[in-house]
Amino acid sequence: MYPTFRDYDVIIIDASLIEVREEGLYTIVYDDAVFAKRVQPLRDGSLRIVSDNKAAGYVDEIVPASERHTLKIVGRIRGVYRNL
Repeated sequence: MYPTFRDYDVIIIDASLIEVREEGLYTIVYDDAVFAKRVQPLRDGSLRIVSDNKAAGYVDEIVPASERHTLKIVGRIRGVYRNL
């Protein structure tokens, strides 16, 4: 998620927010891996998973509404602690 997050940043997660009701930064588990991603709910019930570091070759992914059960929302990212 560079430049939003950098190596060794500490991310603050609100684990009580496990439903995506609006676009935001979330920690997710998808395909047995943990990610910090921008998640956008779409009108048809699907979710768009967005990476901020497109220059590294990451592309947006769509999780169809019928497959949302395969994606676990750990919580919404509320802040970051960056060690200068």
